[in-house]
Amino acid sequence: MTQATQRRVAIFSRDPVMRVALARAFDAAPSSWDVTLHEVLPVDADVTVAGADIADEELDPPPRSLVRIGPDADEDVIEIVRASMSQSRAVVVASAVGGCGVTTIALQLAYRAGSDALYVEVDPGPTSITAQRLDLDRIGPVPRPTRWGFSAASVDSSSCDVRATMNGWLSASPVVVIDLGRPAHLSMGDVPWIFVLPPTKLAAAATGLALRRHPGRCAVVTNRTGPGGEATRRELQVFLGCRIAVELPQCPALRDLEDEGELGLPGWSRWSRRVRPLMRIWDA
Repeated sequence: MTQATQRRVAIFSRDPVMRVALARAFDAAPSSWDVTLHEVLPVDADVTVAGADIADEELDPPPRSLVRIGPDADEDVIEIVRASMSQSRAVVVASAVGGCGVTTIALQLAYRAGSDALYVEVDPGPTSITAQRLDLDRIGPVPRPTRWGFSAASVDSSSCDVRATMNGWLSASPVVVIDLGRPAHLSMGDVPWIFVLPPTKLAAAATGLALRRHPGRCAVVTNRTGPGGEATRRELQVFLGCRIAVELPQCPALRDLEDEGELGLPGWSRWSRRVRPLMRIWDA
């Protein structure tokens, strides 16, 4: 590898003995890995190796890619980290209620990832509005490139080979954004979820119920560009039962872009700056 492809590996532990043991486990690591030791959660590493002393609540915001190591660090740490580096970055975008901007957020994430990304629409139905937004005649099971660089495909969640199809896309595409809409019976392993909700107390309560049923890692996003009320972030969190990771502001310019069939919201806009942290939820 060249310096341009150097990978940053951060060892995160507050136990000095464990930090030394983990550091020694990387003695034979490739020279292209930049391995550093941290007592505070790093924010810019490609892979974060967390010691057994670190609790789940201390891993917030979620690292791009997380590797958990036992107290004795006797696993083959290098191979575990190497496997983590080779995985696609993937995320599921869903909502417990309809019409709150799930597809908009999913498309914007795919757009920002560029040519590396595959946008997947789950259960598009006979007429897909998303296909019109992407200037395609249809979104089918075979990935097709869009004029924005990323590719798009669809999958039927009731299909008997849906898992195999998803695994194939996850292994072949560096970035996969899955537009699930409302949560369905679709197992995605360790892929993190983004739950989107409009700023209403009823939507927050429904999302809280969906979160309790969802065992995996997830983040909650409030989208104020769309339907909703004037409930504050603090009020919504009370009904939700957990914190809101990102609050997206009202953005009439985003609606105007969609009406014009475009996706390129300027990076300096408040909406773009707020959606940017969601990129770190993906697995590296």
